[in-house]
Amino acid sequence: MASSRFLLFILSSLTALPLLTSGCAPKIQAVDDLNGIQSTFDQFKIAVRNRKGDAAAELVTENSVERFDELRSWAVSDSPERLSERPVLDQIEILRLRHELTPEQLQNSDGKQVIALLVERGELPTPFVQDSQIAEPVFHGDRCILRIFDDSGLAKERMTFRKEDDIWKLDIASMEYVQEKIYNAMKRKRNMSDEEIIEEISATWDDDIDIDTLNDTTDQTVHPDQPEAVLQSETEQDSQ
Repeated sequence: MASSRFLLFILSSLTALPLLTSGCAPKIQAVDDLNGIQSTFDQFKIAVRNRKGDAAAELVTENSVERFDELRSWAVSDSPERLSERPVLDQIEILRLRHELTPEQLQNSDGKQVIALLVERGELPTPFVQDSQIAEPVFHGDRCILRIFDDSGLAKERMTFRKEDDIWKLDIASMEYVQEKIYNAMKRKRNMSDEEIIEEISATWDDDIDIDTLNDTTDQTVHPDQPEAVLQSETEQDSQ
């Protein structure tokens, strides 16, 4: 499960989520919203664990489906020259899809089907595998951002749920910034070229290697697209 290891996060049940308040007035959310998030989280965990692709794909956001369809399309059509012109993180994801799925699967599927296929192979790049804890929900309208804790209680990254058609769904695409942090750490600390980073990361896809063996990827930078930055930006807007 190399892609799952790539983000190195673990799933567990979601219980007793305490509300977290920002600098502005607290936004009280209905109990059914918290229950809805817990239900989605638990269902997704079970689907991934049992490799039920279709069930898992129904629990992710439209934004995530569109992202996987975009990557799928590029994986089908990109020449080596066009691929090399894309951002490094896109290159890695495109190459990963080509590695995990056959040309026929890529050609004849859409974003939701790609997610389902990856779940069935145990290769969906999500922060969800077995036993972490999720708490500190912050609601902004139809979005809820929560923090991931490892099994020792250490706070890690944030993850996002979005409410679509009255159902809370996982926004897998919002976790891509974690890969950016890994890439930036490798580039900064090991002075690696983009080509070397792509080669080293792709070498882990068939091996039982944790991403920690590549480098210490601790990076406190807040990237513009990560949930942490979204929280900060929206909090600042609310306070104005």
